[in-house]
Amino acid sequence: MPITLHVVRTNSGSGGLSQARVDQAMLDANNAFAPAGIEFCSAGPIDYIDDSFFYDSMSSIDDINMLRMTNVVPGTINIYFVESFPYCGISAFTFSSVQGIVMNNACTATSTNASTFPHEIGHYFDLFHTHEPFYGDECVDGSNCDTAGDLVCDTAADPNVSGDVSSSCDYTGNATDPCNGTAYDPPVENYMSYSRKQCRDVFTPGQLDRALATLVNLRPELALPICAGGIETACDPAVPNAAGTSAALSVSGTGVVSANNLTLHTNGLPQNTFGIYVNSQSVGAPYTPMNSRGNLCLINDLGRYILPGQVISSGALGEISLGLDLTQTPTPFGFTQVAGGQTWAFQLWYRDTDSSGGASSNFSNALSITFL
Repeated sequence: MPITLHVVRTNSGSGGLSQARVDQAMLDANNAFAPAGIEFCSAGPIDYIDDSFFYDSMSSIDDINMLRMTNVVPGTINIYFVESFPYCGISAFTFSSVQGIVMNNACTATSTNASTFPHEIGHYFDLFHTHEPFYGDECVDGSNCDTAGDLVCDTAADPNVSGDVSSSCDYTGNATDPCNGTAYDPPVENYMSYSRKQCRDVFTPGQLDRALATLVNLRPELALPICAGGIETACDPAVPNAAGTSAALSVSGTGVVSANNLTLHTNGLPQNTFGIYVNSQSVGAPYTPMNSRGNLCLINDLGRYILPGQVISSGALGEISLGLDLTQTPTPFGFTQVAGGQTWAFQLWYRDTDSSGGASSNFSNALSITFL
């Protein structure tokens, strides 16, 4: 899953989390989520934000949200590292109005804290604190584990262990649950607890299942192969059309062949115009086909999506979308199945008018996707 790393520095460009600690934070996250088969990668070079206010003067959630709306890279987890702010870390959930994660440098990838970074990423995938109070107190016997606490049944009930964990990672509190008066035996080693930072090193299978379900159902854009050049653009931006806009192609779903859930989206089209998607395994220099005003970047053996339901009107919104069936990918020689490791490129070819109002055609930008 792709992460965009934003390192905040002072106005002069001084300060900021070191490359070594950024690398260690990524390693901490990958170690934590490896049991679920989840791997994080950097979607591009570090984005350095030179702003002294964001660096160490934020004091409110409005300040934090303003930072989280800075230099956002869609389709990635945007994580901002600052010198100091009122929290060790703060993360959005899927239902949060502003997305992204902010990390305090003092709580990131240190010798005594390899757990806050995975903790905040856990929130990003809708994992709650093991002592979550919003849904009510969880009974120690687990009888209400699916409706109370963190809603995960293989994490033990937790009264909030903050301040009640010894340096040897033992629970020292004596709280009892409000259900039966039973003494708690809380999960002080769990990443999502408020235990000592150095004690936390475990996600349960139930938590990892919830994180994966969140990825598949609520954050599918993160499964696109953006890292390592997995998605590249060409003919971008596209030649403007009669509406005065450039048709912009994007994708949603995943680049995982077995998931077979990739969808192409194009906006910025003239209203009520028809278009078809074309594909190829080769991208070349842009050229303008005869009787067209736009540029085609796909070369060699173009496939066309022209089956019933695939020739689509842009309607009043000027948008066209098509869900692909990767087992039935059109080529000039018939249909083929996309395989992992293959690279396929896509463009939308649509009706347009030329500068004199005559009939013509145009193209969106192109996207080249390496499938997994």
